[in-house]
This record gives sequence, C-alpha cells and structure tokens, in this order.
Amino acid sequence: MTRWKTLPSDLEPEVVHLVQELRSLKDVTELTLIALASQTAYSKSAWERYLNGKKFPPRQAVLAMAEVAGPEHVAPLLELWRRAAHAQARGGGREKTQTAEVTGATEPPSRDRRLSRWHLIFGAASAALLMCVVLLVVAVTHAGNEDLGSKKSDGAKPAAGPSGLATPKSTSLAECRHKTCEGKDPRLAGCGDDARTAASIWLSNTLIELRYSSRCQAAWGRILQAKVGDQVHVDGIDGAPQTGRVSFGVDAFSPMTPAADPSRARACATLTSRAGKQATCTPQGSTAVASPSSSSGG
Repeated sequence: MTRWKTLPSDLEPEVVHLVQELRSLKDVTELTLIALASQTAYSKSAWERYLNGKKFPPRQAVLAMAEVAGPEHVAPLLELWRRAAHAQARGGGREKTQTAEVTGATEPPSRDRRLSRWHLIFGAASAALLMCVVLLVVAVTHAGNEDLGSKKSDGAKPAAGPSGLATPKSTSLAECRHKTCEGKDPRLAGCGDDARTAASIWLSNTLIELRYSSRCQAAWGRILQAKVGDQVHVDGIDGAPQTGRVSFGVDAFSPMTPAADPSRARACATLTSRAGKQATCTPQGSTAVASPSSSSGG
C-alpha cells in the first residue's frame, strides 16, 4: 500500500473524502502513477497533484479513475466529486482554474499527454495492421481445410450453462465458494473480480451497498463516504452475519457470508454521529441493479 503524504489542512472535508477515496482505489488497483497515466488521459504529474491535494481533480479525471477500478465505482465516485466540487465553490477555491474544474471542464492536455496520445494512435494502427494480416492467414487456412472442418463438426462441444450458451472460462480462480467463503476477505479470496452491487441505499451522506459474487456464491456489505467508527454488516440466510468497520479513510467492507443467490442476503450499516446512532439496511439483493434509494435512518 502507498505511503501517502498528509493532505493540506485547508482542504474542505468533502474534498478530503474525495481524495481519500481516489487514493483507496489506486491502492486497490495496485497501479503506479506511470501505469495510471498510461490508462487515462492525465499525466503522472497531474495524478501526483490530484492524489496529494495540491490540485482539485476535474470530473473527467475522477471518472477515468473509477472506470479503471471497475464500473461499480463510477456512480459513487462521481457523487463524491459533485459534493466536493460544490464545497470547493463555497470555500472560494485555492486556484485560478477552480471555476473551470467545478463546471467539469478539463485542463489543456500537456505535452507529455499529447505525445502519449500519438504513441497510442501509432500503436493502435500497428495492431490493426497486424490483425488484418492474421485474419488473412486464418481465412486462407480455413478455406483450405473446409472439408476437414466439416468432418470434425461432431466433435466435443463446450459445456453449456443453464441458458444453453457456452460457459466462459474465468480469467482467475477464486479461493472459495459458498460455505467455504464464510468470514473471508472478498478481495484476498478473488471474489471481487466478478462482484456487482445487488442492492444499495443512502443513509444521510453514506452509501450502503450489498456486493455479490456469482462465482463465489457469497455476499458482503460495503459503505462509502462514511466516517471512522461506522460499521457495515451483511446478513444472510445461508450463513452467519459478518461485520466490518471504518478504521481509517472513508469506506469499509465486511467479510463474506455464503449466499446461493443475492436475494438471500442484505447489507446494513450503523453510523455514529453527534445526533446519535443511525442504522438501516438495503433491500434483499436482486439480479438487476437499481439506483440507490435514500433513508433517514432510525
């Protein structure tokens, strides 16, 4: 995990939350600043400024980070950016470029970024040319062996799933499945690779999510934009409840509980504030991901 510098003390709390979440996603992806720059339209030096609170990140940079980390991070991270941008606008900002950034405008491409784009274009063109040559060779080979291929049409077929379609092979192996996942960390067990949000709900300014892995047949809870001491729980019919706590930063997730189907689990959170404790739960999970609803707690 990266040893991060202390953020400037004059940052708005919402901006601190946003930068901490960006740092967390960078740690999760295990990308260096150079690798992150190669996968986005922003240079290494730009990311260094964004992740250390030296410059407020534009919306497109935040979106790029979320897409690199996974599509499930896009909506929560953009919501954090929206709140941080309004806080920056209220506070007057610290840079001349603040007004453009709050409205979502991006900074002009640097020389390094322009060169990087030309390298990408050249690489893409070379790859396309190589692909054309490969396809031509394959087409000629296929035509010459057409009769042979027809004789082998009764050979082995790929295994079909419940829908009758061939079941794709996973790119990585999970370390557990169903009951054997109980109490384990979803990331370390490899269950986060195919994870999706099966249910979600807002409690005050905190997003509560039920995360589910079909490959592992397990569920866990996750909270975003929370505070140190807040707790997230997952309750399942197939196994024991599991609890996670925000020890640092602004998010946390619980260990896994077995769930043959997302409808057999739900995620809950208990938040601590000056007004007292607030608690609520998501609906039971579903196969379709709905937009998060809101709750006043209680």
